Amino acid sequence: MSHKKELYDRGKALILLQQGVESGEITFEDVAEIFNESERNSDDIFQLIERLHFVDHSEIQSIARSDIKELRDRPIRLGKNSHLEGVSLTDPNDEKAKILVQTCREYDEAIKAGYYAFTTYDIKTSVFFEHQCGLLNSLRTASTPEQSFISNPRVGIVDLNFIPYDLFPDLADEGENRVPDQSYQDKVDDGTMIVKRTSQNTLVVEEEGMGQQLVEVARADFTGDGFEDILLFEYCYAIGGTLGFGGNRILARTTADGLFETVR
Repeated sequence: MSHKKELYDRGKALILLQQGVESGEITFEDVAEIFNESERNSDDIFQLIERLHFVDHSEIQSIARSDIKELRDRPIRLGKNSHLEGVSLTDPNDEKAKILVQTCREYDEAIKAGYYAFTTYDIKTSVFFEHQCGLLNSLRTASTPEQSFISNPRVGIVDLNFIPYDLFPDLADEGENRVPDQSYQDKVDDGTMIVKRTSQNTLVVEEEGMGQQLVEVARADFTGDGFEDILLFEYCYAIGGTLGFGGNRILARTTADGLFETVR
C-alpha cells in the first residue's frame, strides 16, 4: 500500500472511532484498549528509509510483518528498467535452460533449487532481487531493539570514521593484509579511497578499480542480540568494466565509541 493510502486508512479509522464514541457504541475504555493493543503490536511494523518498488507502481515505506508473505508474491520493479519482466536464472544442470522469475518467492525457490545468474547481465539484474528479497526475509525475524548506539546521537553510513574498511569488497582475498580497525575515513585520509557521492542514506566510494554503493534501508534488531542494527543494500562494480554484483549487509554496533561490525 502507498504512503498516501496508509494515511487515508488511518484518517478513516480515526473518524470511525470518533463517530462510535459520539454515538455511544464505543466507550473511551474501548478506545484506550485499541490504542494499547496497537502499541503492543507496534514492533510488527517496520519503517523503511528506502522504499520498495513493485511493477504495479506501488511503493512501500511501512511494512507490517503480516504483509511480508503477500509482498513476496508481488512482481518487483527493476529500477528504471521498465522493459524487463524479471531476471533469467540458469538451470544448474543445463546452461541453455533458463527460467524467468518475477517475485521474491519465485526467486528464493529458484536459488534454493540451484538456479543461478549466469551472465554478467543476469548477475546485475539479480541484484534487485537480492536487495528486496533479502530485506523481506530479514524483516521476518527482525525485532524492536532494546538498546541502541546508532540513534542518539544518530550515526549511519555517512559517518566514515565508524565504517570498518573490511566492508569494502576484497576481490583479491587479501583480507589478512588489511590493518585491523581501519575505517573508511582512514582510507580517505591516506588518499587510497575516494568519496564519489553521499546523501542522507547513501554512500558511494571507489578505490583501486572497484566501486561500492551502500544504501541504508532499515533499522531494527536484525541479529537478535537486543541492539539496533542497520540493514544496507550493497552494490559493487568494476570501474570501467562490466562486473557488477550486490546483496544485503548488516552493520551492528554494540558500543558507544567503536566501529560498526559487519554481519553478512
